[in-house]
Amino acid sequence: MCHGVLAQAKPATGEGSKTNSGKSNNYRSQARLINACGKGDLEAVKAEIKKGAKVEARYSEGRTPIFYAVKSRNIDLVKYLVDECDAKIDVVDSENITLLHIAAQVGSKSIVSFLIEK
Repeated sequence: MCHGVLAQAKPATGEGSKTNSGKSNNYRSQARLINACGKGDLEAVKAEIKKGAKVEARYSEGRTPIFYAVKSRNIDLVKYLVDECDAKIDVVDSENITLLHIAAQVGSKSIVSFLIEK
């Protein structure tokens, strides 16, 4: 499960350590996680989670990574985040938009069905 990996994973230079640009490694990993979710790139998502990126971290508009995964329309990625990483599906962003709203908006019947079944 993802949480087991998260509990063991530590950035190579230490939690929150700074790089030459002044941004922490954790920040960079989180940014890469969001980018990978938005692209629907399951393998990149797995890699960033293994490095310690958190699936419940909030980003712009109060969205967690699964919001971006739903928007990408990749059902396998959404299932991975929910079933393997325990990503919460009953979340709302700062505008009270839910994952179901986004799935319907992008026209992903498979994700709509998955979210309703959960």
